[in-house]
Order: sequence, then structure tokens, then C-alpha cells
Amino acid sequence: MRHLLSRLLLAVAAAALALLVVEGVLSLSGGRSLRLLVYGDLPQFRTLGERDRERGREGGERAPEAGEATGRDDGGREDAPLPDSVFDFHPDPRVGRALRRNATIGLADLPVATDAIGMRKRPAPPRGPNPLRIVVVGDSVAFGLGLTDDQCLAAVLEQLLADHRPPDARPVEVRTVAVPGWNTRNSTSFLLDHWDELRPDIVLFMPVGNDVSDSITSIWSGFGPITMPDLNSPDPWLHVAYNAAFLDALLQRRQRGEVHTSLREAGTVAVESDLGPESSRRYDDVAATLAALRAHAESLHAKLYLLPYAEDDTWWIVLDRLRRAGERIPVIPLLGRITVEDELPSNAHPNARSNAAFASWVAAALLQSGDVPGPLASPLPEPPADVAARRAAPHDDADVRRRADEARARAREALRPEIDLDSGAGCLQIYGALDGEGRVGSRVLVQLATPEGRGALRLQVSALPQRPDLYPLPVEVQVDGQHVGDFVIERPLPRDVKDGEAPRVTATFNLPDLGGATACDVKLIPARFAVAVDRRRWYEVSFRLHSIACVGR
Repeated sequence: MRHLLSRLLLAVAAAALALLVVEGVLSLSGGRSLRLLVYGDLPQFRTLGERDRERGREGGERAPEAGEATGRDDGGREDAPLPDSVFDFHPDPRVGRALRRNATIGLADLPVATDAIGMRKRPAPPRGPNPLRIVVVGDSVAFGLGLTDDQCLAAVLEQLLADHRPPDARPVEVRTVAVPGWNTRNSTSFLLDHWDELRPDIVLFMPVGNDVSDSITSIWSGFGPITMPDLNSPDPWLHVAYNAAFLDALLQRRQRGEVHTSLREAGTVAVESDLGPESSRRYDDVAATLAALRAHAESLHAKLYLLPYAEDDTWWIVLDRLRRAGERIPVIPLLGRITVEDELPSNAHPNARSNAAFASWVAAALLQSGDVPGPLASPLPEPPADVAARRAAPHDDADVRRRADEARARAREALRPEIDLDSGAGCLQIYGALDGEGRVGSRVLVQLATPEGRGALRLQVSALPQRPDLYPLPVEVQVDGQHVGDFVIERPLPRDVKDGEAPRVTATFNLPDLGGATACDVKLIPARFAVAVDRRRWYEVSFRLHSIACVGR
């Protein structure tokens, strides 16, 4: 709750998740969940693409200038294929994407070496025959975004165990199985797909807020990277990442002084709230996926640990889900809270100093449990006193449940009954999917606070004058999955279009019986949509959403 607004958008990576500061200083969420790392067009990746066009990829290849002969039948056109992506398509739709294989790529302005399966390459040579194999699994935090290959957690942990165990001890090799933007299903599916090669004895899973976000399946075409729908979702056409463009545009409007939305007015982060059905479904899926991974690992004589790098609200809710289900996956506590001293200067990821402390704590826990055989030849290094003072402690079930309930209560207190896209009020309560101009794609899903007693849903929309062929456009309205009605957006008459904007249409519907729930998810589903292309990216468009609210009757 202390970074500048722009750091949330710069943090992806990935994933992800700060926007709209209070008094220009507070962060939307402190960058804790790094939720924007789930988005496929983070600033560090965009700037990497810009550099690629200027000086080419590694190996001396230079990207062609506009109009320059390329050896392909594209004439160097602006719509010609871009250089290779940092990411590579993965054939398993549960995984979505990996890193480009056997390459040196650039992430967060640092070179990263990758291996044959598209993961960060171990910087050390093989340690010896029959090593004990450990994998560090997760997203950009487990990956070590912003750190060199020998500073990431896997490399530091491996070197630490090599330096402080006897030379004749069984060697240990630690690999990174992580990609910026991955969620729980992505990372665990990749691990299962490649288990025969990785053959882990120990799995160290690092949960973060990205775990409740959508998968990113990026492919490359003549128009550059395309983020595909998430096939893991019950509604694949709804993709929360598509909301990034609107939040980015809103940030720019705020910087220009056009809007002045505060943190309180921005609402709660819907996808992480555990209030509406969609957010709760995602937490259920994370817990079920981790439980299945634990069972699978044990069936193959491997052991799963959880390594929460910081105890934020999403961690308490996930752990509460697991404990209530009777899952006793062991936890190696890292930081109870994270401060700027623990982070990189450019984004809210752990720095090398923090990673060194994490590695020391993990090594000690694995040695104490006997999962890594001892004894030590020399003591492990002690983390700096200020870092050690912030280390988390174990928590019993009652404490976990209390903290999870408090996290949900904080989300409910921040939840607003209205979202206004013109001002940005309630903007964090939009799961997705909007483009930078607030245009709905194939559907839009939002979370709203519900009134006491009987209530109504009121919304205001307008047609897109640039695409009159879409209208008349029927739109279905659902509340918590229940059909509550339909409305039609008519084709705007040219004389009614002012400054490129069509007249606004207001529709009102009675809310269904929600069983006393204090929050609901509202989904608008247009009967069809079109595709727009802007700056080499594809967008789905159907109509413009201006406001949506739950009101008393």
C-alpha cells in the first residue's frame, strides 16, 4: 500500500497487481500479488519488443527497418511478423506458454538463459551421478524476475547446499520451473507434463496472487502477439487480462489530471476478493490443484512444500481453503511482510538479498526434515537481522481461519455498489474484459456490493458508431449465473452521434434472490462481437460500458 500507482502496472510480470493511489503515494495493493504479471503486454515486455526491432535478437540478427528487404514476402511492412517472442507457445492448453527454448532472452532488462523445455537454465554444471532433484515452481517470483541466472532462488539454494554440505554427500540439483504470469494450473500442469525429465524428489511451490488469474496462451502472427482465451475457464471467452488495457488508459488519464479517483473509490480487487462466485471458484480451483499435486508427488515418492514469499490476503485465503479440506501440505515460512528493502528498485519482486535469505531458510528446513540428507560441513549463513526480524512464524488452523476471514472482510468493506468508467470509480471490481477505451469484448464480468433487501441492477451503455454493422445488438444480463433479462442496443443514427459518441442507453433489472449475499457478480453477454486491430494487437469489441450499479428499490 505504499508504491506509486504506476508500479502495479510495471510489476508483471507478468504478473500481477497498483492502480490509483491515495494522495499520489499509496499503491493500489502494494504490488503484493503481482497480478499484472498475468498480462501479456507488460511494459518490460513491450520495451523488449521495441529493442528487438531496433537491434535484433541475440546471435547478431538485426530486425528490419520499415520498407527494408527481409528475405520474406512481406516487404518490411508494418504488419510484417515481429521478431521471436520472449515466450513460446506450449501445446498443453493448461500450460499456455513457456519461455523460448535453448536461447538467451531478455526479461526486465537482463539476459536469461533457457533450456530445452523452455525453463530458466541451471547456471551450474551437473553436480554428479544420481543427484537429489529439487524444483522451484511458480510465476515471476519463483522465476526471479529482475535477477540474474545465478541470483534466482533455485540457483542460490543449490549453491548454498553445495557449499555447506560435505563433498561426499549426495549432490543436489535445483531447477526453476516458473514463467512470469503463470497461475497454479499453468505451473503444475507444466510440471506434470515434464515430470519424466525433471523427476523431482522435492517440489517447492511459491504461491502468489497470480494463482487466481487466467492463463495466458500467447501465439505470434503477422499482427504480433495474440492472447488467446483461457481454455481452463468455465467461460473461456472471459479473460481477466483484457482489463489491463483499460487500467493502463485510466492511469494515463489520471496522470493528465482528467480523473482523480482515489484508492477508496477504486473499490476492491474482484478476482482476489473471495466474495463473488467467480473469485471463490478460482480459489477453490487453486486449492484443489495443489491438493492433487501433493497426492501425485507422494505417489511418486516426492514431497511438496509451500513457500509463500509474503503473507498477503490471497495466501491466507488459499491456506484456509487447504486447511478446511484437511490438506496438511507443509509450509516453509518466508516473510511475514515485505518492505521496500526486500524488493527490486524497479518493481515489487524480491531482490537478491531477499532471495539469499529465502534460500538459507529453505535449506535449513529441508535439512531439518531430513528430505535433504545432512549433516552440514559448515553452518548456513544467517540472513541480515532486519530480514530475519520480518520472517513469518507457523500458524495454527484457528489463526489461519481468522486471518482469512479478516482478508475477506477488508475486501467487502472496500467493495462498492457502483462502477463508473468515466471517473474510474470501482474500476478494480471489473474482472474483465475491456479495452483501453472501455469497450466490452465478447462479455464483461464485474463484482458489485448488493443492497439490503430488494434491489435492482442499473446499467448505462452505448453503441460503437464505428461499427454500425453490429446493431441492433441483443445483450444478455446474468447475476451470479442467473439470467435476469435482456436488452437491445439499437443502431445509432448519424445525426445522433456527437464527437464520435453514440447516445447512452440505460437499462434496469430486478436483482434475483441472492440468499443474503453482500456481493454479486454481474455478467453482460452480447450476442456477437467484432474484432478491431490497434497497434498490431487484436481486440474484441461489441459496445461501450459507461456505468453499472446495484441500487435499492
